[in-house]
Amino acid sequence: MSKQQIFDDLSSLLDEVDHLPLEADERKRLHGLISDIERHLDDEVDTEEQTLDMGDTVDELVTRLEADHPSFTGVLRRVMNALGSMGV
Repeated sequence: MSKQQIFDDLSSLLDEVDHLPLEADERKRLHGLISDIERHLDDEVDTEEQTLDMGDTVDELVTRLEADHPSFTGVLRRVMNALGSMGV
């Protein structure tokens, strides 16, 4: 998956977050997470600790949301797998 495809998926996720029936704090966390991923892709110089924190956050959110929002979490997992395969 190319960087452009990842950015396109992230843009789609942002749009979807605004339409999901979520608590305000979950919506805010998802927006923050997607922004962090975009910054991480742009910078490519984040520390390993930041990458691990982002991965933990994704895992936690996916676990909480996957039963009610499987397509959303599927795209999020695909993005994270693509980042991992790119070494980001």
